[in-house]
Amino acid sequence: MTNVTAVRISIGGNHLLIQKVVLHSAAAVGRWQSLMAEAQPLLGTFSSGLTVWGSPGAAIAAGAAIGFLEAAVTNANQKKGVSVLTEAVALHERLKQRGVFVPVNEINEISSPSISRWHSRGEVDSEMDVRQIGMFDRSRLKKEYGATDEEISAGFIIRKTIQDLIILPDDFVTCECDGKIVMIKWSNVEMFELVVG
Repeated sequence: MTNVTAVRISIGGNHLLIQKVVLHSAAAVGRWQSLMAEAQPLLGTFSSGLTVWGSPGAAIAAGAAIGFLEAAVTNANQKKGVSVLTEAVALHERLKQRGVFVPVNEINEISSPSISRWHSRGEVDSEMDVRQIGMFDRSRLKKEYGATDEEISAGFIIRKTIQDLIILPDDFVTCECDGKIVMIKWSNVEMFELVVG
């Protein structure tokens, strides 16, 4: 896609040479963002001062406080908000496990230091939510996708598909630098340089 072979960044005087970046299914990231947006007006901010909004990392950290939220909510909207947030947190965790390393020369818009612009297309594990599916559809899933009873009972069928890929919005970007897996807090990047070769 490009002749960029790596991206060199600097953080606190330390230089890293990025060869690959973890990208995720754009459709699944969109679903996660929709769930977070749906939960926000339902939950709002509690009198305890707890809020689940801000950086995506902070929102996911709120997942640890879901038990507290469940006990603190008092109305139906807030209870629905906790349910939606719980689903969003679970989806985010599954997304983190399903990211794929993409070489920088296969990432479109890699020349921009704005990671939200980075995108590619490739093979990624995709999930089909089958929690609410009827018996007829279960038979079809077994026939068309080779789904097992265990997969259907678990609620999700996972298959590799070709999809649009993007960065999972979070405080940290997972990269491969000189054969090592590195999580980079992108807001701390001071210098961004393309290595062309």
